[in-house]
Amino acid sequence: MERNRALKKFLPVTLSILLPFPLLLTPASASAQSTDYSKSETISVALSEQGATSLQLGDEIDSKHFSTEYTLDSPDAEGPDLINSPEELDKERQMVSTSQEPVAGERPLTTSSDDLLAECLERPDEDFGQDGRLPWVRDRYNSCYRNVVGALVHDDKGNLVSFANLWIATTIQASEDSRKLSVRQHVHDTEIQGAYFLVPEARFEGFCFDAVNPGEIDSCTDSTGIQTRSFYQLQNGQDVTWEVDSPLGAGTGVEEVVVGNFRASVQIIDEYRDAYFDWVSAASGSARFDSASYLGSKFPNHGTVLLSRIPHMELDVLDPEVRENVTHIMDALSVPEDTVPDNPLKNIPGYSPHNPLHRLYHDEERRTDNRGTAIEVCRDNWPNYPDNDQDCDEFPFASTYEGAAQALYEDVPPKNFSARPIDSLDNQKFGSKIGAFYGSQRILDWDENLDNEASVGEWHEGFYLWVN
Repeated sequence: MERNRALKKFLPVTLSILLPFPLLLTPASASAQSTDYSKSETISVALSEQGATSLQLGDEIDSKHFSTEYTLDSPDAEGPDLINSPEELDKERQMVSTSQEPVAGERPLTTSSDDLLAECLERPDEDFGQDGRLPWVRDRYNSCYRNVVGALVHDDKGNLVSFANLWIATTIQASEDSRKLSVRQHVHDTEIQGAYFLVPEARFEGFCFDAVNPGEIDSCTDSTGIQTRSFYQLQNGQDVTWEVDSPLGAGTGVEEVVVGNFRASVQIIDEYRDAYFDWVSAASGSARFDSASYLGSKFPNHGTVLLSRIPHMELDVLDPEVRENVTHIMDALSVPEDTVPDNPLKNIPGYSPHNPLHRLYHDEERRTDNRGTAIEVCRDNWPNYPDNDQDCDEFPFASTYEGAAQALYEDVPPKNFSARPIDSLDNQKFGSKIGAFYGSQRILDWDENLDNEASVGEWHEGFYLWVN
């Protein structure tokens, strides 16, 4: 492929960059029309916010313009990076903008590609992080990137003499009922300055690979290859769309999990110039494809979710149907030392994305032990609670690894949970809400099935609770 060929010393040379927002550049001067492009050099770099707003044609390219340490002698290309480890995924999750997750028990609100794009374009710049490298995450199934990709030409003194750039919004939509990811790249503005660019075009390419099992080359593939659009076509709304598919039977464990790293890259070229422009990343992230069959009859057996944000279950303490259960959760998380069993050093998890819960499904014996340990506490402290139409409620849930019997299976302190009797109907209603949350957000217990032992315990996803 052309993108992989060795870089040559062309007569006209260019600068490819990724910008977080529009450049404010002055029109080309008459001197730029007669620029000698034979004395230019090729570099790639990302501009800082201050540099992007202050750069002018004729300016000397200086490290003050860039978001990372940079010199003309040692260029440092930057853009949204692929997620190559659980640690990098956690770092991105901590940095992304505030999510708008669905409330507990409801399916995610489906949204059209057009509506998601409109929402993306309306978001403030700060939602995309410094330099536009982070996605805005609408929910578990929808996100977008917004940035500027440009190609710049500078002379042998490092002075900017010409440029072409594209303002790109990239929407990412995960399928609720199939192993598929849909990508749309929309150019909502263009700008050309200087005399270098005659007939500029843009090439778009997407790719994906399996982050858990890198050797599985067919478990996560893009569908289209390189697509080319002229600036004229892009100005007239000819968007670029492509899909990432993970076939049935691919992946790890009974859920056939594939964690796919995807990237959308852009290359600006000119039909009448033979200089090489680098590819620039406009969007990248991670998605999980699965074929879990235990999410309940109301939810598909196949689906895809984005991994940029840890999901949360939103609870309302004023909800009359589950008020006792939510109050118990709130007490366990806010004043754990006042809950039963007695343990002044309790630190019950589940209150933040940094201290999440993890779903337990496959180990039925451990789930039973979670329930039994909690019931024993209720019987010791409230021996007659069944006579009052009450159930023994526990937090963390029996359906999590952090449940009441965790100390029987892991090297953790005992009694790091809360149990109390609550109204039976309240407890049953809340159990239905937990099941609906697990299903709508595709919360899985898939880690124990990983064939790659080095990954066990690392990619396991968590969730947390948000009490209003």
